[in-house]
Amino acid sequence: MIDPIFFTSDAAKVLPSLLKPYADECILVVMDEHTEQLCWPALKELDCFRRAHTVCIGCGEENKSIDTLCHVWQRLVDAGATRRSVVVCVGGGMVCDL
Repeated sequence: MIDPIFFTSDAAKVLPSLLKPYADECILVVMDEHTEQLCWPALKELDCFRRAHTVCIGCGEENKSIDTLCHVWQRLVDAGATRRSVVVCVGGGMVCDL
């Protein structure tokens, strides 16, 4: 079974129901510096993110690198991620490419 990937323009409306089955699992939110400023203030107020871990990466294609990916992986390890954990990428472009 392949885990689904969802794209939405209204995350605050969609994410709570999508993440409800994972309420007791590790959730890691990956965002870049722009989406951290523009989107995270509203999203972090949602109940589904009350225990979420976050990682913010630099903006721009130069940050689409193995070093950045290792940083995200380390954050998953530090957060105690398991195979049932969920990674939520906020933004598009480089964040989702990574």
